[in-house]
Amino acid sequence: MSFDLNTKIEGQRDWSKIIENNFEKLAVERTSTNNIVLLNGWQAKDGNKGLDSYTLLDGTKLYHFSGVLQKSVSPNEAGWLFKTPAAGAVIGNPFPNTINITFEGSAGGYLELGVGNSGGTGVWCHFVPNDGGVHPSANKPHDIEVAMSIVWFAK
Repeated sequence: MSFDLNTKIEGQRDWSKIIENNFEKLAVERTSTNNIVLLNGWQAKDGNKGLDSYTLLDGTKLYHFSGVLQKSVSPNEAGWLFKTPAAGAVIGNPFPNTINITFEGSAGGYLELGVGNSGGTGVWCHFVPNDGGVHPSANKPHDIEVAMSIVWFAK
């Protein structure tokens, strides 16, 4: 995809229209969907999930996922939250990438989020429980809610 932009603007009547047309050619295409399949029992709280895609001038796509996801997670459970379109370059891990878990006011452990490429590209999680010494029930399943966001590039 190539664009011909006027870089020289001589003193002419339509100079402002030329600049306006140049900016229109630089506009990126945006698509949005909430039709993202969550995996391993994860659900979007109140349907709160979305994937935006922006097509840049060179054809690269910039993806942005955000959502509020929830699930009852067992100690040491690990797995995919969702798979993404093939990632060329991920701009860091999901935000946040570590979430502290409490149980009746005591430490229950933490949920770790990351980007993986095993069997496809996606966002995974691992619930690292407390050893159970702080509260006798801290090593049991926890209802977890995660408000997260991640951005990546793909061709």
